[in-house]
Formats: sequence, C-alpha cells, structure tokens
Amino acid sequence: MAPRLLARSLLLEQAGRVRQYGARRHGDALSLARWELDATGTADPELLVRAAGHALDDGDVDTMCRLARAALARGPHVVAGLLLGEGLGQRGEFGESIPVLERAFGEARTPGEVESAAAALSQHHLYGLGDAPPRSRSSTGPPTGSGTGPRSRPAGPGF
Repeated sequence: MAPRLLARSLLLEQAGRVRQYGARRHGDALSLARWELDATGTADPELLVRAAGHALDDGDVDTMCRLARAALARGPHVVAGLLLGEGLGQRGEFGESIPVLERAFGEARTPGEVESAAAALSQHHLYGLGDAPPRSRSSTGPPTGSGTGPRSRPAGPGF
C-alpha cells in the first residue's frame, strides 16, 4: 500500500475508534477534525467549528484558522467566520480578517450572531486599520483622514 493511502487508512481507522467510544473527551473533537481533514480533505462543518473553538481555547491559532477555513469551504457558517476572523486578527492579518467578518455579519441571523459579528468587526476596524490608506466613508460624507492628527478624533465630550 502506498504511504499516502496507508496514512489515510490509519487516520480514518483511528477516527472510527474514537467515535466508537463516544468522542467524549475534551480533545476528541479536535483530533477527529484533524484526522478527517488530513485523510479526506473535509469533515462535517459542525465538527470543524467545534474543533476550531477548542484549538482557539488551546491557543493554536494556525490550527483554528485551518479548521475554520475548511468549515467555510463547505458553505456559509457565521461561527466559522467569526473564528477565522478572530484568528486572522490575532495574527495581525486585518486586511484578510475584516472581509471574513463582514461576510459573517452579512450571514448573521440571530441577535447573538449579529451582536458577535458587529463587535468583532468594529474591534478589527479599530485596531486593524490605523495605518490603512485614506478612503471615503460614502458619497455624502467627506473623505476620512489618515488616522493621525487632530481632525481624526471624534468630536464630543472628553475629546
């Protein structure tokens, strides 16, 4: 048997054993998602999202991004988008995280999803675009500044 086929077979066999025992341990979802993704290139989106959350809890941002991307490859998923956006932001990749979070916001349906997506998106705009080139707010408002200087501060008490 070719090495790649053997590896695939072993990964799927191990995943089957863990599922047979109920996949109850904390790391089981993460292991299952990794094994299935490595063996087949895909896995159940809900498993991928659950595993991505565990990876984020464990501080493994690269694995979390990989799993969230795989879930999004299967179709729109608000939580996967939020996780991927968070991971990209933690890596300082705001240019990529903001469009991901904008898609998650557009797909959000429940009040909790809308709130989470809006909070993440506003945080990434705040921290990620400080050095971005100027761009217009809209056709009715003046162009924004570069983010430096007295005109870049909002007017109001305490400013």
